[in-house]
Amino acid sequence: MIWLTHFKMAWNSLKRTRMRTFLTALGVAIGVASIALIMSLSGSVQQMIAGQVKSIGANLVVVRPESGKSMVDGLVGEMTANTKYQKSSLTFDDVELIREIDGVGAVAPVAVSEESIEVGEFMFPTINMIVTNHEFDDIVSVTMYSGEFLSDKEKDANRIVVGYTIAMTMFGTREAVGKSIHLGDDILIVSGVMDEMSDPVNFNNIDLDMAIVVNSSFVIKKAMPVQVQQINVKLNETNDVGGMTGQIVEVLKDARNGVENFSVNSGDSISHPAGSLFGVMTAMLSLVAGVSLIVGGIGVMNIMLVGVAERTREIGIRKAVGAGSTYILLQFLFEAFILSIIGGVMGLVIGYAVAFIVSLITPFPPFVSIDILVQAIAVALLVGCVFGLLPAIKAARKDPIDSLKFYR
Repeated sequence: MIWLTHFKMAWNSLKRTRMRTFLTALGVAIGVASIALIMSLSGSVQQMIAGQVKSIGANLVVVRPESGKSMVDGLVGEMTANTKYQKSSLTFDDVELIREIDGVGAVAPVAVSEESIEVGEFMFPTINMIVTNHEFDDIVSVTMYSGEFLSDKEKDANRIVVGYTIAMTMFGTREAVGKSIHLGDDILIVSGVMDEMSDPVNFNNIDLDMAIVVNSSFVIKKAMPVQVQQINVKLNETNDVGGMTGQIVEVLKDARNGVENFSVNSGDSISHPAGSLFGVMTAMLSLVAGVSLIVGGIGVMNIMLVGVAERTREIGIRKAVGAGSTYILLQFLFEAFILSIIGGVMGLVIGYAVAFIVSLITPFPPFVSIDILVQAIAVALLVGCVFGLLPAIKAARKDPIDSLKFYR
């Protein structure tokens, strides 16, 4: 009963200053909205990649290089350099070692570089080139707009596949099968145009729409300086993924004299936001959200301190008629909690409204989860508790005699 009384008194106090209450809660709402938006976008990307992996099947294993750097060093590196220019621990030889393991169905390297491409009289200085093999299609099932994917025949090593968007950029048409490009002194023939990708973010960390796909046999033959960023492995059986993962680890370690400078991922470990750039953006947005919450919390504390000063005489009267310090403390804490809850609810509404607007112009649908709702409200309550505690303590410690002498 006493808790209900505290709530009613706090609510009535806030109702007397509706505009001030709204503006104070709005400060908390901005921070909570930022958190809700970030978590919604992050959840949407994770769900998107998880769906891709699930559609391929449980027999997918992905090998990625490990830099050995700490998370902080890696974050700084991503903001100051491009990963395609960093030394990878994977090689095309690793692809052949993995292929020799019993139970492996298909193996496809993924190497990315920027190359100067000449088409007719036009020079394109920075075209994304993806190096892989014909088994890439067996693993991820590339949908073709026209033509066919890479071939495993040696005579077709100079055949390439172009993305849906890059075909228009380079040739002015998507009917590009049979057309040619110059890569250095070599002439490469377009054997197919890929269909438009529905998922711009994927576990391969590549955008096929904006790239040309070159056969790894051609790159190896020409000794081109490209680095393997990932190796996709499709297993024949799904019953012993853990055992097969262990075999891949042992084979690659033996080739490196026991050094494990790579990671072998399967299942849920594959389903993470592709590309560290997204992680950097999330970290920066989280920092902004944290600053917004601190600013909102300071606003709550400021308004609460103003309220304590304005109601000094009221506090004195309540203490004079028997209200203890704990009673006064709880009353003002309840006011801070109510402000935070209002701000939290407003923030969730604003955050998901923005997420919905973003979904209209991007492929990322709003991701709604009970965890996001609970965490957002919990953060709002934490802000109310932390920043409302000082004003509540100050009100509880007021001397009743001095308070009764106070006049506004």
